Amino acid sequence: MGKALIVCATRAGETLKIGELIAEGIRIAGHEAKVVKIAEIKNETDLTGYDALVLGSATYHGEMIQSMKTVLFLAEKAELEGKI
Repeated sequence: MGKALIVCATRAGETLKIGELIAEGIRIAGHEAKVVKIAEIKNETDLTGYDALVLGSATYHGEMIQSMKTVLFLAEKAELEGKI
């Protein structure tokens, strides 16, 4: 059984709702899924220990939320090679 982390950057909560739906599908498939708000990710170690990583961000004026850009930089340091 695999473990997935779903990180959601949202202002109005809609992206978080989508993250919960993704988690539900992962759980139905027999795997573990944890959904977190982006504020819970403080460093690259918060992204490790999972077999899959899902990142979701609302967009404003065609840009993702700045906190998601920060998490993408952390993801580069988290050694996620080979992860889904």
